[in-house]
Amino acid sequence: MDFKMEQDYTLLLYGKSSTGKSSSLRNLDMASTAMINIEKKPLAFKHNDLHSHSKPTSLHEVKMAIKTAVEDDTVKTIVVDSVTMLVDIMAYTELVKMSGDSRGGWLELRDWVVGLIEYCKKADKTFIFIALEMEVMNEREFVTDNRPKVVGSLKDSLSSHFTTVLRSVVREVEEDIEYQFQTNKTKEDFHNATKSPMAMLEKYEPNDLFAILNKMKEYYEE
Repeated sequence: MDFKMEQDYTLLLYGKSSTGKSSSLRNLDMASTAMINIEKKPLAFKHNDLHSHSKPTSLHEVKMAIKTAVEDDTVKTIVVDSVTMLVDIMAYTELVKMSGDSRGGWLELRDWVVGLIEYCKKADKTFIFIALEMEVMNEREFVTDNRPKVVGSLKDSLSSHFTTVLRSVVREVEEDIEYQFQTNKTKEDFHNATKSPMAMLEKYEPNDLFAILNKMKEYYEE
C-alpha cells in the first residue's frame, strides 16, 4: 500500500541574502497571492496585479493581514516575508523587550509564533514563510549547522513545524551558476534544516516556487 502524508501546503523557505528567495515568487499567480511584507522591501518581481500587498508594523497587524487573506475566497497563496523580521524584531520587541518577565516573554514569543504557524496550516490556503539563514556551531559534532534565522528557542525548532523546508542556494552546474532550491539533506551538505516528503521533489529543484507548488499538488492529490 502506498503511503501518503497528510496534505500540508505550508512551507518554509530560507537562505542567505541574494540567493533568490524573493525572485522565486515571480511565477506565482499574482491575482490570487497575498503578500505580507514585514520586511517592507521592494519586491524583486513584477507584481502589478498582486491581489494584496500589506506592510504590517505590529504583531496585531500581521495577524489581521493573515486572517483577512485566509477569509478571502479569491486568495490561494499567502507569502510571509520574513519570519526572521517577524520573530527577531517585531515579536522580540513586543513580547520580550517590553515584558517585565524576560523568561515569560520568551515563552510567549515561542507560543505566539508556533500558534500562528498552526493557524496557517489549518487554513485551506498555501502559505510560504521566508527566512534568512544563519550559521550555528554544533558543539556536539563540531560542525556548523545552517538554519532559518530566528532568536530564542525557535532557532532550534522552527523547521520542525513544517513538513517542507527548502533552502535557496547558488550552485555551479556544468560551469555555469544556477539559482536552485535544496529540498533535502545530501551527504556533502548534511547539516542544514532542509526536508520534504519522500519522492515529492528532486534533491535540487529550479528556483521557482510556482513549479514547487505544482509538484506538491501532484504529490498530495494523485
